[in-house]
Amino acid sequence: MRQIVNIDFGGASHEVKCTLALALQIEERTGRGVLAIGRELAAQTGRLTDALAVISCGISYKKYAPGQIADMAEATGAHDVMNAAMSIVAEFFKRPEGAEGNAEKPAKTSATTSR
Repeated sequence: MRQIVNIDFGGASHEVKCTLALALQIEERTGRGVLAIGRELAAQTGRLTDALAVISCGISYKKYAPGQIADMAEATGAHDVMNAAMSIVAEFFKRPEGAEGNAEKPAKTSATTSR
């Protein structure tokens, strides 16, 4: 799994590599599963702290301090922070193109046999 998501956060565009390592880092930081966080964000019942954890884990390669993340979140706005986090989490549940299960299933047909 190595999907890339671009998010706008703190007035800049950030590339987030959605890897298994990122999922583990998010779960370690929040103490919650990525699936649970994703469900809550999708239902618009997610916690801002979880959304910020997802984003800060995703852009941590740029070495932002926690205070900088908070300032960037303030500049971005809560609604857009939640949307950015949802964009990241959603990538974990997408099937890569060409993966088994993405192809259309053949239509069911009834076959008759003659003897």
